[in-house]
Amino acid sequence: MANIAKFKQRELFRKLFIEHNGDEGLVCAAYADAERAGLVVRRRNKNRFTPEMYAAALWNDAHRSDKESWLHG
Repeated sequence: MANIAKFKQRELFRKLFIEHNGDEGLVCAAYADAERAGLVVRRRNKNRFTPEMYAAALWNDAHRSDKESWLHG
C-alpha cells in the first residue's frame, strides 16, 4: 500500500501551530484529524497511542524546557 502522507510530523505540527495561533487544544485536535485522514503517518505505534495522545505527546515534546523547541524551527 502506498504511503499517502503529505507532511512530516513536525512540519505539520508547526503549520497547525501557526494556523491556530498556538492554541493547544485546536492544534492537537487538528493534528489528530490530519493523522486519521492520512496526511501524516507514524512509522510505528508500539505504545498504541491514539492520534489525540500522540498529538499531546508532540505538544509536550515541543515545549520541553530542557532543550530548544523544534516548534519554531
